[in-house]
Amino acid sequence: ASIMLRGHKGEHVVIEPRMVFATRKASEDAGGSWIINKVGHTFIKERMRKENAIFAGENSAHLYFRDNFYCDNGMIPFLLIAQELSVTGKKMSELVKEWTDAVKVSGEINFTVKDTKEVIEKIALGFSDGKQDRTDGLSVEYATARFNVRGSNTEPLLRLNVESYNQTDMETLRDRVIAAIKSSQA
Repeated sequence: ASIMLRGHKGEHVVIEPRMVFATRKASEDAGGSWIINKVGHTFIKERMRKENAIFAGENSAHLYFRDNFYCDNGMIPFLLIAQELSVTGKKMSELVKEWTDAVKVSGEINFTVKDTKEVIEKIALGFSDGKQDRTDGLSVEYATARFNVRGSNTEPLLRLNVESYNQTDMETLRDRVIAAIKSSQA
């Protein structure tokens, strides 16, 4: 997001709700704005067109570019990163360190459940003290941590992603949500 917004202040990037902290900060730091949208290329491309967004990204590494007809393309990010490495003289590990140090993530944790919607509603009740968003599944945000739980669009699974600005808060929230998912199936 920060590379795409360079020279394009005020532009929008579209992100999906599974992990947002790093992209949200990168977008704001680069003078752009971010829009959270439902996961999936059809939904992402539609929203990009509606907002005239310069860029969109999914955690699955699908990256979309306005100047490439809003299409997903793996070669463009490769070339942008190669250019960034060349211009800055940094190693790849140095480029990503800022973000891996700043945001701790659980990685996607999958659960087989009977009814994803029912489980999500039970989780919503148990985490009503956080700021909730229903863009795609359920996202709940607190001051230093957040999570997204959603049914897979392609498999019979419930997917959980947790992120925080510190490892302890991420692990605590992750464990609370996992316990809530398991107890909802009892």
